[in-house]
Amino acid sequence: MVLPISVTSIGDRAFCDCTSLKSVVITNGVTAIGDYAFSYCKKITEFFIPSSVSSIGDNPFIKCERLMRIEVAEGSNHFKVVDGVLFNKEMTRLISYTACTQINYTIPESVVSVGGYAFSNCNALTSVTIPKSVTSIGLEAFSNCSSLRTVTIPSGLSYSLNAFPGSATITKY
Repeated sequence: MVLPISVTSIGDRAFCDCTSLKSVVITNGVTAIGDYAFSYCKKITEFFIPSSVSSIGDNPFIKCERLMRIEVAEGSNHFKVVDGVLFNKEMTRLISYTACTQINYTIPESVVSVGGYAFSNCNALTSVTIPKSVTSIGLEAFSNCSSLRTVTIPSGLSYSLNAFPGSATITKY
């Protein structure tokens, strides 16, 4: 599907549950992608974010089970992808962890916040280390990470009870 050039914003949950959607071409006029905009689009395998996008809400790709690659336009002033993980340009906000093939992940020291549902449904992930720089973890950031067993967090970090699966051991340092 190619979005018309007249589309400038993709709202919250705009394409949620479009289970037959295989690809989306976002034109360069789009400036915002809302919370969970493409969640449950189970056939999307890759996603390209044009340089015009300046705002992305909480993980727009929850339960996009086949999504293996997110790419950001070269020259984007707002976002970047590092090892399959979508961040804001400064890498202070982790938006979406799509590299669900990694079993251990250490969040970079530059990250201050982990967005809501950022790691949701990453079933291969068994351990995560959160640096002292992180001051907030969004709603259900690690929900449905069924293999997540070990979470290492700074002792002063507060988080909601539902941020991590109940089967995970939380170790504070």
